[in-house]
Amino acid sequence: MEVGFGMGISAGFIQKSKRIKTHTVIECHPLMIASAKKKMTKAIKNGRFILKEGFWEYISKKLPNKSFDGIFFDSCSLDKEVEFFQFFPFFKESFRLLKDDGIFTYFSDEPNILSEKHKKLLSSAGFKNIKFEVCKVKPPKSCIYWKHNSIVAPIIRK
Repeated sequence: MEVGFGMGISAGFIQKSKRIKTHTVIECHPLMIASAKKKMTKAIKNGRFILKEGFWEYISKKLPNKSFDGIFFDSCSLDKEVEFFQFFPFFKESFRLLKDDGIFTYFSDEPNILSEKHKKLLSSAGFKNIKFEVCKVKPPKSCIYWKHNSIVAPIIRK
């Protein structure tokens, strides 16, 4: 499951994986929904891409416990007051939705992603196996929010 379609970069990579049987995306922004429908037309038709339209706070509650092998949270807040940490409220929900041994990760441009606060909130949500890995990336020139050649990726296993 992916929360936030955005530019569709991660969705494109996920769709390329032969290991993925279905890829569920929750998206609330009308322009991103239209983009997802356009970019993923074939995958939607063959059932490999499932688009849930609305806010994750409402959509995810309708999904059963232990529904997903992996969850990627890459959503931004619509509230200008909440720039960082928008993923913190999702930690408990991700634990509920993940199958045993499933993996949760999220995008953060927050400078203290390796902070004790992150680890403490993940632990309080139920996660025990919490790791962070520095990954080399090549964001497309059109990417407006990430211009660096590496990123810290949380790898949190249930």
